[in-house]
Amino acid sequence: ANGSKVFNLIATDKTIVATPFQSTTAHYGQCFSICSLNLKCLSFDHSYTSDIGECSFYDLYQTNNLKEKPGVKFYSQTLLTATDCVDWFNLGYRKNGIYEVNLLGKYMRRVYCHMQAAEGGWMAFQRRFDGSVQFIGRNWEEFKNGFGNPEGEYYLGNELLHLLTTSEDYDYLVEARSYGQASSARRKLIHKVHIESEEEDYKIQYRLEDISEDYGGATSYGTLMRGCRFSTFDHDRDTAPDQNCGQLYGGWWHAWCHDVAMNGHYSHTETPVSPASGIIWRDWRGHGETLKNSLLMIRRSSFKQ
Repeated sequence: ANGSKVFNLIATDKTIVATPFQSTTAHYGQCFSICSLNLKCLSFDHSYTSDIGECSFYDLYQTNNLKEKPGVKFYSQTLLTATDCVDWFNLGYRKNGIYEVNLLGKYMRRVYCHMQAAEGGWMAFQRRFDGSVQFIGRNWEEFKNGFGNPEGEYYLGNELLHLLTTSEDYDYLVEARSYGQASSARRKLIHKVHIESEEEDYKIQYRLEDISEDYGGATSYGTLMRGCRFSTFDHDRDTAPDQNCGQLYGGWWHAWCHDVAMNGHYSHTETPVSPASGIIWRDWRGHGETLKNSLLMIRRSSFKQ
C-alpha cells in the first residue's frame, strides 16, 4: 500500500530547531502546495499575522525540539501507512537512511532503509559498521526481541523476522565490505526466504533454486545456512558436533561454526580478535579475515520498481 501524506498543526509561535532548505513569501495555501509537491519537504512554518507571509521549508519531521518564533504556525507532515521501506520507496524516497515504519500495521519501528542497492526498498534487520554495539554474548531473548540503535548498529529481532516472512514472501540480501587497500564489496541475494517460529528455533527456509546468481554463484553463503535453526550460546541448535557455535561466533543460523558468521566479534582491522572469530564469510575472504561492514536486509518479493 502507498502511504498518505498529512500535515498537522504542531505549534503556534514556535518552529523546528533546524535551518530551512528554502524560504519564500506566499499565501498559506501556496506554502502548503509547495511543501506537498516537494519530496524533500517534510514540514514548514508560515506567518499567520497576514494573508501573505514568509514560509520556511524543512527536510525534517516534527520533533520535540522546538524554538520560539512569534507570529508563525508550524506544520509537520506525517505518513500514516508506511509499513516498510518499500512503501517509502514507492512514495519517491531514494535516500539511504533511517525511516519510521509500521510493520504489519502494528509494530512501530525505526529502521535503516537501503534505497540504492538492488533496485531499492530494502529494510535492514542487521547493520554493522563500527563495533559500537556488541553482538557477541547476546542471548536467545536478545536476538528474539532485537537490540541496538537504528541510527548506528542494530539487530531487528527474530520474532519480527518470523512474523514478516511468514505473512508473505520476502527476499533476503546481504551486502558486506572487506578491509584493506583492496577493499571490496560482495552481495548475495536469496528469494522467498521464510523464518519459522520460535518453536522451530527460527529455522531459515528457502529453496536451493531461489539462491540468485545475480551477484555471482560461486559462494556457499546461501547453501550452508539453508534449513538451519538459529543458535545462541544459551540455546545451542547448530549441527556441529561437540561445539557451541553461538558461544564462539555469536548468534546465527550455524551449520558448521565459522563458514558464515555475520554476528561474530567486530574488529577494527581485517585480523579477527581470535582465529576465525570475526564477521566471517569463509569462501569469500577466508577464516583469517574479518569483514568491515555487514548489512542484512529483507524486502517483499512482490516489489516492482
